[in-house]
Amino acid sequence: MPFNFARFRRFGRSSPDSGLRVPVGQSVYDPTVFGRYDRATQAVVPLADQPGVWDLRFDEMLPKSHDHAREWPSGIERDRYKLVLPLLAPGGGICLDACTGSPEESTQAYVERLGYTYMPIDLEPPEGIRREDVTSMSFEAESIARILSLDTLEHIKEYPRALAEFYRVLEPGGVLLVHVPAYFFDRAHSATIDPANDPWGHERYFSGHELLAEVMNQGFTLLRVQLHLDYGALLCAAGKGR
Repeated sequence: MPFNFARFRRFGRSSPDSGLRVPVGQSVYDPTVFGRYDRATQAVVPLADQPGVWDLRFDEMLPKSHDHAREWPSGIERDRYKLVLPLLAPGGGICLDACTGSPEESTQAYVERLGYTYMPIDLEPPEGIRREDVTSMSFEAESIARILSLDTLEHIKEYPRALAEFYRVLEPGGVLLVHVPAYFFDRAHSATIDPANDPWGHERYFSGHELLAEVMNQGFTLLRVQLHLDYGALLCAAGKGR
């Protein structure tokens, strides 16, 4: 079934320990997955047949007010990182940047200030960057706290394998942040292309429906979906249950 964006509603909450920081007035949730948001109590009423979703404690996603001043991290040079990094709440463990062969010092510094160990990987990295194929990674299961996958999946022919690997290596309660070009938000399938004919070597231009359906198919729970219609991109935050 195609993913229905109309089911999303804004509710403006986040959690200090969920691994996700959400600026007030910008968060979204799917009541068919998470349950009904009760404005009077400011809590989510869970679905009776899906108690496992609540391991991530979505109804407690309320950050301290001073955290909202950090929506746009200063010094971050790449636009996609400016969009994604503010969603990371303080934590610990490895934050995998999958993939980049030229990590920015400002990105590393920001992630490490939050308490994580920043680890960039790439398929064909320069010296000093760990070599990994995201469709078959060497990391142990449940060994990674957070994963950044920014403008990567569109280059991977069998991208569901990469999502499956992300799920395998994420620890329980871990968070995956995905950013991809998505020029077709409302169609059921992505547009496949010949990377030789694309100036950026893309395998596809994503359908938002297809990507979100595949993220959920791999076992993730959607935490946030953000559409950037001005330049055709989708940002998805997804969690692995405890």
